[in-house]
Amino acid sequence: MKEIKKIYFFLFLVIVLIKFLFLPFFGDFYDLFLHSQWANFLIKNPINEIYSKTNCNLPPFWVYILWLFSKIHFLITNKIVFVYSEVLKIPAILFDIFTGLLIFYFLIKEKIEEKKVFLASLFFLLNPFVFYLSSFWGQLDSIYVFFILLSFIFLYYKKTIFASIFLALSFLTKLQGIIFFPLFFFILFKNYPFKKTIFSLLTILLVIFIILLPFLIKGYSPVFIFQKTWIASWRFANFLSLNAFNLWWIPQIIFSFLEPPYIYDYLPLFGSINFKMISLILFSLFYLLIILNIRKNIFFLASLVSFLFFMIPTAMHERYIFPFFAFFSIFWPIKRGYLKYYFYLSLTSFLNLLAVLPPTFLFEETQKIFSLFIGQLSIPLTLINIFIFFYFFFILFKI
Repeated sequence: MKEIKKIYFFLFLVIVLIKFLFLPFFGDFYDLFLHSQWANFLIKNPINEIYSKTNCNLPPFWVYILWLFSKIHFLITNKIVFVYSEVLKIPAILFDIFTGLLIFYFLIKEKIEEKKVFLASLFFLLNPFVFYLSSFWGQLDSIYVFFILLSFIFLYYKKTIFASIFLALSFLTKLQGIIFFPLFFFILFKNYPFKKTIFSLLTILLVIFIILLPFLIKGYSPVFIFQKTWIASWRFANFLSLNAFNLWWIPQIIFSFLEPPYIYDYLPLFGSINFKMISLILFSLFYLLIILNIRKNIFFLASLVSFLFFMIPTAMHERYIFPFFAFFSIFWPIKRGYLKYYFYLSLTSFLNLLAVLPPTFLFEETQKIFSLFIGQLSIPLTLINIFIFFYFFFILFKI
């Protein structure tokens, strides 16, 4: 064990170094521009004014993290945060590293075969989807993914108070964390006395209250913050798919040949039933299948919830499959024969990212060719995702 830990930590340090070497390479300008604007506001103004004086649409705990890193940046450099500032990507990279370590130590504690422990953590850290999203693009999904994984690890160990705290923090970092709430509470309800479920709910409400307290003192209501974050994000766009290679991607391509070359998910399909309603019905039915198998491995169940959220709802972004890779990194070493699906989905998800944001260090013409080439592959890549999705629900009743 000592020898494998030495090898692991050597490779771990090499990967960390590589991740940070990518700091000068930047992805999407629009997101970076918004983040830099909000960071500079937090340097000069009280944190509890960000929702009333800016267009910030991300939850409060993410705002605290941005405040911390922007303040440290200003104290060290005495400069504002520029659009292409490394400080905007550092939190994403750090939380990737934390998640990789968390996977390693959990599997060590569970006495999983050393080789699998070693590979599970490093495969996550080297996962091209994870690497590209955080180290190149600079998206901050890794922060809430760390919190939600930590929450379910505490739940696995029956530490329900800590599990509830980190569940709340995941939601307060990125609103997509809410998709894990039903699974979390059904596991509680099935395995613990009802009072545990109530106490867990009260813990979550207390954490939310504490995080919102500075805003409440300022006079802003939870409803106002909800509107500035959840509602603003929900209404961002209403297409069938926002570049995700999921159940709606192929219909989106088909409709692109029509006039007009787009379709909104709120348009009627059968009477008053629209695409969004169909997707929500399907999402609920598949989620019910997960709940009916609540006694199965919780990391596989959480992987399925992540995959389900990516595959079924409309207006889905390409990067929202991220939590799947954290949860499945814990599941595949426990059950034989599942590593190949981790690789398949890593590849399809990575190519999905490249189709949306090809490497910006390439010439503009090369980027277009690059994106067009992957676009030609999008239908087979989508079919692979759909096949694995339905296969996972098939084996749900067997594992």
